Amino acid sequence: MTPRISASSSWAKAGIARTQSTTSVRNIRMGVSLSDIGDTDDAAEWFHLPSGTIGGRRGCLSMTYKIATTDHSVGTLFRRIATDQVGSAIDALRDMPEDDPDEAVHDARKRIKKLRALLRLVRSSFPGYQTENRYLRDNTRLVADYRDAVAVLEALDGIEPAAREAGVDLTEARKDLVERRRLLLTDPETWDRFTTLLTALETVRSALPDWTLEADGWEAMEPGLMLTYKRARKGLKRALDEPNGETLHEWRKRVKYHRYHARLLSPTWPGFFDVHQRAAKQLARILGDRHDLDVLDAHLEELSLPDKDRKAMSSLLSDERDRLEAIALPLGQRLLADKPKALVGRWQTWWELRDAQAA
Repeated sequence: MTPRISASSSWAKAGIARTQSTTSVRNIRMGVSLSDIGDTDDAAEWFHLPSGTIGGRRGCLSMTYKIATTDHSVGTLFRRIATDQVGSAIDALRDMPEDDPDEAVHDARKRIKKLRALLRLVRSSFPGYQTENRYLRDNTRLVADYRDAVAVLEALDGIEPAAREAGVDLTEARKDLVERRRLLLTDPETWDRFTTLLTALETVRSALPDWTLEADGWEAMEPGLMLTYKRARKGLKRALDEPNGETLHEWRKRVKYHRYHARLLSPTWPGFFDVHQRAAKQLARILGDRHDLDVLDAHLEELSLPDKDRKAMSSLLSDERDRLEAIALPLGQRLLADKPKALVGRWQTWWELRDAQAA
């Protein structure tokens, strides 16, 4: 039996009208370039970018998603961060508007990814890693169809200016995608899946007080950091050897986990980690945009387009994928240039220096 959401949720009440959503989706960043990364002129030099291209707010890393103090054990901070991420995901799903849940679903998925990254960091010292990670992964997959419906619409909106310039009218195609999303919103199974995900998160939250680590300090995190970084580098090699949708999408997942590890460890040197995680975030975003183009391409045959326009769109999507790959691969080579032992050893030194300076 599918678990049911609590009656306090507005969209779970009996008889609620799940109407067509507005089409105010987050536009995909199709015009992204290396200059969008984000912070400090010094970082521009590190990543071989022109001075001034990494600019923006300093010190804006999340205060809650970091292993930030020396007066608590890593295990205590692990539970605190996990509780915050699970609670935020639950709040997003409970409060999401029934006519436009896009942002809420996006936020919940992001929180779960951050939680899974945290689990990966302490995987060697957390006995429940395999069970909890698999449980979160499998339940998050329940909303993948809805996420793809939103992503493909965003991808179409992002490519629309180039299509218009090429003489391709996407008006009818967009109507097809809006209708596809509307049908998902009016399908009870979609809401059952949202309910199941929410219930799964509540189950995780109830177990959090019992989450304990078998090690503390750097020892609790080093193996997970090392393994995740190795996998990110291996993903880069595969993407360089065979740059296709599958290898680039898998690489993106590894880059995102590494980025979150940089955020978690950022208190050891905030200035450096602010730049490092922003570069990783930008790389993951570029790869995400490229993946969304793959999803859109897979739906071209279903869209209301004349054959000549469909061919033109296929060519546009191919060109845009090539452009994004040309940005992503060199950025990834710089971001992941360190050998694993060198990077982990350096980060360990910064961790130990922080502890010594706080003593």
